[in-house]
Amino acid sequence: MKMTPETRKILKHYRTLVNERRRELGLRPITTPMLLDDICDLLTRREQLFIGGQFIQQKVKY
Repeated sequence: MKMTPETRKILKHYRTLVNERRRELGLRPITTPMLLDDICDLLTRREQLFIGGQFIQQKVKY
């Protein structure tokens, strides 16, 4: 998957932040693919999104 350097930097930032908190709780660190899976899951649970320059209204996944 091609990602811009800025996107990689953002993902690294959030992965680091999440992993610091997980470490405090004695949990295993997550990987970038795991983080992307969680982000995608979050997107499916939102009624409204603005992504790719488009406003999307969707049924919420439960």
